[in-house]
Amino acid sequence: MKRITPLSAFAICIALGTLIPGTALAVGKPTPIITPVSRDDMPIFDDNGDVVDGDDEASEVTIDAPTGSHGKPPAGDGNVFCPEVNDKPTVKLTKVRKFIIDTEDPKSSWLERGNGIEFTTTHTHDIGGSVTVGAEAEAGAFLAKAKAKLDITVSYSYNVSNGIKVSAFNANKPPYRVRLGNMGWRIRETKYYVVPPCKPTKKVSYEIIAPEPGDISFGKFKK
Repeated sequence: MKRITPLSAFAICIALGTLIPGTALAVGKPTPIITPVSRDDMPIFDDNGDVVDGDDEASEVTIDAPTGSHGKPPAGDGNVFCPEVNDKPTVKLTKVRKFIIDTEDPKSSWLERGNGIEFTTTHTHDIGGSVTVGAEAEAGAFLAKAKAKLDITVSYSYNVSNGIKVSAFNANKPPYRVRLGNMGWRIRETKYYVVPPCKPTKKVSYEIIAPEPGDISFGKFKK
C-alpha cells in the first residue's frame, strides 16, 4: 500500500507516458490510465461502519398490515375497549447504508487534501454479512424478500478476487481516513402491534448486515 502525493503522482504519470489525464505521449503503445476514485461525495462512517455524516439512503416499506378488522375479543379478556390488541402486527422493512470493513485484507490510510491511495488485493477472500437479530439459517429467505421489497442489490457474502485494483483520492475535503471494505446495507424487519391494556409496541424480529456484491472500495471515516 502506498500514499500518493500530487508531486509523486505527476512523476508516476510521466514514467507511464502520460502527461495529462486522458492524454498519452505519442511514444510507443499508450499506457492504460487508472484514475483515482474521489471519495468526496461518499458519506462519512464511524468505526462500526454506520453513517455519521452524509446520505445514509435510508428508506422504509410496509410489507404487511391489518386489513381493518380487529377481530372478536376473547370472552372475559377485558379488551372490548381496545380491539386493536387482536390485530395481526404491522410489519415493516427498513434499510440504511452500512460499510463493511474488510477484515481479511485490512488496509487504511489517512488522506490529506490532494493525497490518494492505490491498492491491489493480494488474495481471494470473502466479505461476509452477519445476522444480528434472528436465525442465520433464515438469512437467504430474508434477503430474497428484502431485495424484492426494498429494490436493492445485496448478498450474504461477496467473494473478492485476487488482483482487484482499488483507489481513492481526496480532491478538496478536510483530511479523513479511508479503509478497505464493501458498501452494504443494514436491513431490519420490525413488527408493530398493540398489547393490553392498549399499549403500542414494536419489536425487531430480524436484522442483517450484508454487502452489496462487487462494490469493494475505500470507505471514508472520521478517524
